[in-house]
Parts: sequence; C-alpha cells; structure tokens
Amino acid sequence: MQVNWATTKIQCNGDIGPVKQVMDVGTNKVEVVNEFIYLAVCSIYDGSSESEILRRIGIARNCMTLLEKYIWKSHIWVEAKFRLYRAYVFLPKFYVLIANMMRAEFRQA
Repeated sequence: MQVNWATTKIQCNGDIGPVKQVMDVGTNKVEVVNEFIYLAVCSIYDGSSESEILRRIGIARNCMTLLEKYIWKSHIWVEAKFRLYRAYVFLPKFYVLIANMMRAEFRQA
C-alpha cells in the first residue's frame, strides 16, 4: 500500500498558533488545512460544526428545490409523491433526529 501524497493533507486540532501552509514529511510536501471533508463530514481544526451545519442546510435546500421542481409539480400520482416524500424527506429527517438524541444522551453519560 502506498500513500498518495498529492491528496494527503495535515490538519492541526485546536488553536496552536501560526502554522506553515506546507510541511515536509520525509521528501514529500504536504498541505496544511484548516478544514476538510472526510466520509461526508466537514472536519474543522477548532472542533466547531457551524460550517458543517451550513453545508448540510445548503444540501437540504438544493434537495427540496429539486423535489419541488421535479416531483411536487409533476403529473405523477399523489400516492407516488407520498412514497417519495417518505423515502427522501421523512426518513432522513427521522434518522437525524434519532442520531441527535443519541448524541445528547451520550454526552450526558
């Protein structure tokens, strides 16, 4: 297995003061970043989640716009529209609600 140095990034967690933009790792130069997306989650050096929340709001807004344009205003059966709503809107919202409740319980424990 080989490391792909062209796509490898370094992120320092916490506020440690000024950091170089590029660091040397052996003979390779690696870019230092403040945030990056890994496994569909935006990781930020200070641990905040504001940009991740804003990114997901943007994705949800785009999804709802597409649903409005291609589903709700289309001429498909109402039953099919409700099935699509349950699959693509209700269930993901329900999953997020359950995940947030579990995180809150975990933090309290």
